[in-house]
Amino acid sequence: MQIPTIALPLISNFSALTQSGILAILLIISYLHKGARYLVSGLIFAYVGFKTIVPISRWCFAVFKWIAMMGFYITYFQAGVGFIVLGIMGVVGFLEGLVKEHERGKRERGET
Repeated sequence: MQIPTIALPLISNFSALTQSGILAILLIISYLHKGARYLVSGLIFAYVGFKTIVPISRWCFAVFKWIAMMGFYITYFQAGVGFIVLGIMGVVGFLEGLVKEHERGKRERGET
């Protein structure tokens, strides 16, 4: 049965025993020296932050991009529908004017 492990940066290529030794030495040093404690905790927070912030920022970028693209498509879809309606109304107006002119011409010629 294999022991579950976490791939730690810089020491992931070493054996599990060597990794445990390195982590134990860092634990002892950080326990005895306050500056080293801040350094080790800063490195841990930087690593965890990098591993969590990068995927979260990618997801946020994808969501914002999707929202922007949907807004773009909705805006231009509305403009396209407006142009189609305007064209149809123009044709209807043209036909109404054509019918009125035809009827006026009939009246002027005395036709019924």
